[in-house]
Amino acid sequence: MEQLLADLKTNHPDVAAHVAGTIVTDGDHPTESQLLAKAREFFAPINE
Repeated sequence: MEQLLADLKTNHPDVAAHVAGTIVTDGDHPTESQLLAKAREFFAPINE
């Protein structure tokens, strides 16, 4: 994840500026519901 963000900052700073944060998920491919749950967990402190 850190490599992707570093690459975005170097090669696509306009896109990198819109990245709110990053999280690491399990090695398996998460389902849509699992991704949504992670997003809610990530953004919950912002909305409180």
